[in-house]
Amino acid sequence: MGDLVLLLWGAGGHGKVVLEVARAMGGFKTIFFIDDACEKSAREFCDWQVFGASRYLQLLKGKGCSQYLVSIGKSEMRAAGFREASKTVSWPSDSPTRLR
Repeated sequence: MGDLVLLLWGAGGHGKVVLEVARAMGGFKTIFFIDDACEKSAREFCDWQVFGASRYLQLLKGKGCSQYLVSIGKSEMRAAGFREASKTVSWPSDSPTRLR
């Protein structure tokens, strides 16, 4: 297993598919989720911790998240999430999972 920490934004059906792909790829020692729908209560999703909202982006980057992927199913919301993550946090420009 690798040493990368991955942040997935979206803990729903599409997030589960993206998680399975990330697991199959290997290389991630930890995976965190954020999901604005979980703002009121932290929880787990597929055995990984879910932080309540996008306001946790900077905190999670401080915890070593260097890779992120917006794993929201609706393309418009996914694009908006990608824009928000890109402007909120300075991610490495070579981050291979900075995809929409």
